[in-house]
Amino acid sequence: MNRPRPGVHGSALDQRVLLHTVADSLQHIADGLPLDDQVHPDPPVSLTLEDEMRRLARLLGYLAGATSTRHRDAADHPGDVTDTDRTVTIALAQAAESAGHALASLGTAVRHLARLTDLTRRRAPATTVDTALRQTVLGIRTSRRHLHHGARQLRTTADARAASAIPAPPPQPVPLPRRL
Repeated sequence: MNRPRPGVHGSALDQRVLLHTVADSLQHIADGLPLDDQVHPDPPVSLTLEDEMRRLARLLGYLAGATSTRHRDAADHPGDVTDTDRTVTIALAQAAESAGHALASLGTAVRHLARLTDLTRRRAPATTVDTALRQTVLGIRTSRRHLHHGARQLRTTADARAASAIPAPPPQPVPLPRRL
């Protein structure tokens, strides 16, 4: 029986597990972000954003490193690279893009939160404070959307690879018509 040859980065199963693990990490960061009604000019919101930004930055660093390593390995061992290796490398690079966009959106949210805090302390007009609050919430929502998108792409890729690895069932015999 011909067994699939593991690629440079392990078996197809190992690589699917990797994609699901990274998707879980993206999802976990998204879940840690404050919800719309939790956004206020209070220190706990700033601390939550700081914590999630650090986690996201570490994950982004990992994704960049993993993608870079995979590209080098493909260049050094071109004959050992499988379709799964290539697909997973592209999926990780796409996840890095989503994580980068999410981090940028969180940076925007932090800026607006700082402005919201300042406006609140200065007792600025309510419309100005509301605008800053809406912009903060929008930055967090946008970040969450990018994180969910990245996780969804990784899961889709992992599941598509799993489905393509399952052999098709053998054809069922067609019954012959009965003669009367």
